Amino acid sequence: MSLTKNKLLKPVFVKVVIIFLLGLNLFNEKASGQATVKVTSEKSFGAAQLVPSDVAFFNTTLRLKERWSKIKASVAFQQFLKVPLVQMGLQQVTQSPQYQQFQSMRKGHPLFAKIFNLLEGAVSNEIFIYGGKELSDVVSVLMSIYADRMSETLFAPVLGEEAAPFTMLANSILENSDSLKVPPIIFGFDVRQVEKPAETLNEFIEFLKAQAPLPLEKKNIGGGTFHSLNLNGEMVPPPVKFGLLNTLAAEGADEELIEAFYQYLNSLTVNISLGVHRGYLLLSFGSDSQHLKRFGNVDSLLTLPIFNPVKKHHKSGLNSISYWSKEIASSRKLTKKEVEEVVTDILEGVEEFNPSNKLLKQLEKDARGITNDFNDILYGEPSASITMEYQGNGIETLTFSLNQNSHYNSRGKLDILKLADPQSLAFSAARGKEFTSTYKKFAHAVKTFYYYFDKLFVPEFSQEDLVEYRKFEKSFVPTLNELHTTTQDLLLSSIDGLESLFVIDGQGRFQQLLPFFALRFNPPLHIPRPAFVFEVRDMAKLKAAFSNYRKTLNKLIQSLSDLGVDLPPLVIPEPESQKIKGGTLYSYTSLIGPQVFVNPNVVLTDKYLILSLFVEQSKLIAQGNYAHKESKVSLNSSSGMAYQIQVGSVLNLIFENVNAFLQTAVRDGVIDINSARGIAIHLPIAKKILSVFKAYQGRVYQDGEYLIQHTHLKIEDLKNE
Repeated sequence: MSLTKNKLLKPVFVKVVIIFLLGLNLFNEKASGQATVKVTSEKSFGAAQLVPSDVAFFNTTLRLKERWSKIKASVAFQQFLKVPLVQMGLQQVTQSPQYQQFQSMRKGHPLFAKIFNLLEGAVSNEIFIYGGKELSDVVSVLMSIYADRMSETLFAPVLGEEAAPFTMLANSILENSDSLKVPPIIFGFDVRQVEKPAETLNEFIEFLKAQAPLPLEKKNIGGGTFHSLNLNGEMVPPPVKFGLLNTLAAEGADEELIEAFYQYLNSLTVNISLGVHRGYLLLSFGSDSQHLKRFGNVDSLLTLPIFNPVKKHHKSGLNSISYWSKEIASSRKLTKKEVEEVVTDILEGVEEFNPSNKLLKQLEKDARGITNDFNDILYGEPSASITMEYQGNGIETLTFSLNQNSHYNSRGKLDILKLADPQSLAFSAARGKEFTSTYKKFAHAVKTFYYYFDKLFVPEFSQEDLVEYRKFEKSFVPTLNELHTTTQDLLLSSIDGLESLFVIDGQGRFQQLLPFFALRFNPPLHIPRPAFVFEVRDMAKLKAAFSNYRKTLNKLIQSLSDLGVDLPPLVIPEPESQKIKGGTLYSYTSLIGPQVFVNPNVVLTDKYLILSLFVEQSKLIAQGNYAHKESKVSLNSSSGMAYQIQVGSVLNLIFENVNAFLQTAVRDGVIDINSARGIAIHLPIAKKILSVFKAYQGRVYQDGEYLIQHTHLKIEDLKNE
């Protein structure tokens, strides 16, 4: 079906391209003629120097007109405009009534000319958004309400109660009504280069009020002039409110709750304010407008300690800043009160089993200990986070947060990177922090849960179920204990806290996904081949761990078979071993057979464990001794984590596979040749345009008390032909 005949897609497509073309119009050639103004370091952070330091989040995008002009001038963008689909869309837009009306309004009315000039300025330099400190409280309360609602809905059937989700929600909202107010959200646009922006806005507001009565109030807030609109819950159409109240009534809520919820809805207030202040056009939403007084009049984000490393690494070419407060960026630990609430819920949950006082006291102690353990495991110390994005030979980012929350150890360079071919599709190397203590806490929690399951739940089983359970327990529990002992004493003690590597290459080839898959691809598809590599401190313990796992699983299979579980006769044999360059390869080649294109295998070198699905890939990794060139991101420096994605290679693999699929699908009659040609005609130019994206690299490292994640996406424009 052609685009012009598709009634659903056409309006959407036209609107999207209209917006795109208006962007071309707004970012006109005047940008190249503007002089570059030198600014101080603090001013180069844009609105961050004015936004209050206690905001929940802040995001700003800078130098929009300058950056857009560079994109328009690129060869890749010119090639994009030559795509047939894009040309057709642009033609539809320029001939559309909406675009013609836009041009007529812009040129034919002096006030509209001023407004469009204001809008052009507003989107030319900096656009930001931030949420006031109250947003953190709202998010916290909403997350708590969601958790409570999910818990009550989940356990209502177990407790023999009928779930009433909206009633639960209404109760939670009323309990937290003091915190659930519309939080301040402010949008800002830099209009310092626009002539008389406040006067233009005032003139436009007066024009609107002349067309229709608007309850707008003009007032001075914090030194700026704003036009405010106040809304409240009483303005909500009665059918909407009564629809909510009827839902409560249908769930059996009492009249007192329904009336309280009705009054709450009426009490809600929303203020919308628009004005120019300190060179920015501000549009704000909140329960009132008082938060606007703080813009530029209190300590700014730049006074926060976390901005110290930001200033240290700051340079020219800043594109954007993203800041998240510790309340928003970090998952909060449970307070002591909340831990006790969890313990109380657990104790109340087992009352129906009539446990003894002695068992209850023991359960209380264990529940508190395990809750605190998981509180430490899952949640680190809260930390704010800042991401700075820069432009220069691509896109470069620096993200800053507290180092104490890192899962990585940055004590030195990652030697394991020598096994990663720089031309691989992707790789990621890391040196993790010690995990054994966390594993022990997890294992202790599992054992404790099983103990209370046996003491409280098992006695409720029928005699028949109890006999079957004890049979299963006799096989399963010893197996679980053996697996735990092997993991803790052998596996973790041989690899924990050392370096690891995940690598994907694109050297896999196959013509058929599975023996029963209909399509046989010609040319063959290119498939990514994943592999894992682990540094080993004690090779003897590692070998013993794998041997123990095999023996334990064989015993479990035999035990389940003895219990009557219908399993095929299976014994996991010792793997076949083969000496290769750099180590020893272990696999089940003869067992799997040649008809399967994957062959899971293990290679042990003098220092590393390699896990792969392809023997040839494992051999290449075992022999690896690659060097990584220095670039914007120094993969050869001290890091806790370092990674790379060859974006161009990934895109090439995708295009080659699409082409192989089209050829095979046409040959086998899966799709008709005309449809295939319609797709194929766009592939060469799309591939050419996307070839501007090269390697994406990243590194995580420590800088004093802060953790820095440094990334860079290399972008190279096409050459003129």
